[in-house]
Amino acid sequence: MTHEAARIYTRSLERGLSKGRLIQEITASSLYAACREKEVPVTPDDVAAAIRQWENVGFDGINFIAQFMEIVPQQYVLDSMRLFAQEVMPQFKSSPVRQPVGVGAD
Repeated sequence: MTHEAARIYTRSLERGLSKGRLIQEITASSLYAACREKEVPVTPDDVAAAIRQWENVGFDGINFIAQFMEIVPQQYVLDSMRLFAQEVMPQFKSSPVRQPVGVGAD
C-alpha cells in the first residue's frame, strides 16, 4: 500500500496538484486513493462491511491498530477511534456474543 500511495503522491507532485496544499493533505489523499484502488475499506460503512465478512466466517474480534511508529498525528488517531465508535460499532449492537472455542469445555 505504501508503494502505491507513494506513486500517487509523486504523480500529484509532477502534475502540480500540490500547490497551496499541506503535505499532510497530499499524503492523506494519496493514501486514500491507494486504498480505494486496492479496495481497502476506508469509510465507516466499508469497514463495517469488511467486519461482517470476517464475522460470517467465524471471527469475533478485531485489533484496532492506529498509531504504528507514531507517524499519524495523535488527533487523527483519536478522531479515527471516535468515528469508529460512533459509526461502526453501533452497527454490531445486535450481533450475538459468541463463546470462544474451548472456554468452559471440560
